[in-house]
Formats: sequence, structure tokens, C-alpha cells
Amino acid sequence: MPATRSSRFGLATMLEGRWTTVDRQDTPLLVCLHGGAFDSRYFDAPGCSLLGQASAAGFPAVSLCRPGYPADDDSARRQPSFSQAAGIVAEAITDVWEQLGAGRPGVVLVGHSIGAAVAVHVAANKASWPLIGLAISGVADTLAPFTVELMGRLPTDIVVTMPMDVLRSVFYGPDWTLNETTLAGFEDLCVGMPSADGVELNTRWPDDLPNVAPRIEVPLHYALAEFDRLWETSPQRVEAFVRHFSGAPFVEAAWWRCVGHNIEHHLLGEAYCRAVLAFAQRCAMETRRPQP
Repeated sequence: MPATRSSRFGLATMLEGRWTTVDRQDTPLLVCLHGGAFDSRYFDAPGCSLLGQASAAGFPAVSLCRPGYPADDDSARRQPSFSQAAGIVAEAITDVWEQLGAGRPGVVLVGHSIGAAVAVHVAANKASWPLIGLAISGVADTLAPFTVELMGRLPTDIVVTMPMDVLRSVFYGPDWTLNETTLAGFEDLCVGMPSADGVELNTRWPDDLPNVAPRIEVPLHYALAEFDRLWETSPQRVEAFVRHFSGAPFVEAAWWRCVGHNIEHHLLGEAYCRAVLAFAQRCAMETRRPQP
């Protein structure tokens, strides 16, 4: 299995990216966007690397650092909105596609948490590269009261570094659900988060979603975790969320039991990654469908 490599991608703004590639040409290129308090290493964590699983299954994959990550005092004051970040990410994917996507069916965009919200904005706008699918998790339409209270206290221009015990309780499910290899090193994966991301999740995202999601015209894969403390979580919330994606040709959506917010870092993380890869393969197959 090829080793993960690091490069910078972009035109006007460069984003750090971790990536693997494969010789197989009939699989789509996966481009992954991490959530808050993490960076591109989220999708390459020890014991549960989506990049590693993708490569082993014959899929090239790139995990990009979203704009403003890791945050510092200066970048936190200039953090772009989700829609502005989406423009920067889309431009970086243009560079990724030119370098790694030639001859492939297209791009499947994978987003987690705030990265999923940014991915929704990316997918709603036309790009120069061929988007063929959107796979998102750790995002919903109704924040849990705990999150509303937490995000409501944040100013818009500081670096947020949450204590490890808070991160453990918010992002991960009960002990019996955990991938212990990943959890042992999760402190090393965490980075400073721009507070503006949390504020926007609390204020603008619930209103933006119903306006942005219907513009997406590619298949959707969606997962909401049983033990996600950031969001109101239930099968009913899954149904309510995906109703916004009225333009998607097909939707695969599920309430994932036995996992927390960071689905990939749990014992069922490998199963979740396999589900995303199977979805990506279905998206690639759809590009073969004869057009009327």
C-alpha cells in the first residue's frame, strides 16, 4: 500500500494536503474535508485511516487542511465564512484534479462536521472539476442544547483549544464503542480551531442549509451518529436533514448506532469507510449511465 504523502494544493491560496494515489483508473478521486479542532490528519489517523483504506481498495484520496487550520491568533481574526472557505477549497480541488484526477470518473467529496458544512457549500456551486458525489457525516440541521450554549459564548475572532476531557466527551461515544489505537493518539491529532467556525455553525448554518442543499445535483451519502453530542440525533433527524437535498439523484442516509461524532475513530470506523467507498463506486458507475 503506497505511503501517505504531503503536498500543497491551490492557485491563489495554498492548502496543505495528505494524499495517496493508485494505478487503477476506473475509481473516483476522494477529496476529504476535516471538522473543527482537527486538520488533514483526521482522515489519516493511526488505526483508522480513510486514506489507507481507500488506497488499499484502489481509490486515490486527498485530505485537505481547510482554510484557517491549524488556527493561530492572526488567522483566527481572518477566518473565512463557510461559503468563502468553499471557494478556496474548490480552487484547491482544481489543482488536485489536474495533478491526480486525469482519466478518472470524477470527484467524490467527503466532509466531516464543519468540513461537511463547507462541503455542502462546495457541492452547491458549479466547479471546473467533475463532482459526482457527496459523502458527509457529523452535521445535521438542529444543534443540541449543549452546543448552542457552548458556541453561543464564543467571540468570533479567537483560537479555541478545548480541554482533552471535553473533546473526549463531545467527539467520542462510550468506551465500548472506541477504537483504542486511535483514541490513544487523538490528543496529537487536535489543533487550534478558529472560533468563527463554531459561531457560524450556531448562527448561520441552520438558515443556510435549506437554501444551499437543494442546489446540489449529485448523489448524497449521509450519516449521523447515535452518540453525537453536537447535534440532536435520531432517525427522525436524519430524515429531516436529507429532505433538504431535493436535487440529489439518489440518497443513502443512515443513523449510525454504536458510534460517536468522529465516526471514523470508533470500532465501526472501518465499516463506515467501506460504506463511503462503496457509495463512491456507485457514483462512478452512474457516470456510465447513458444520457437520454
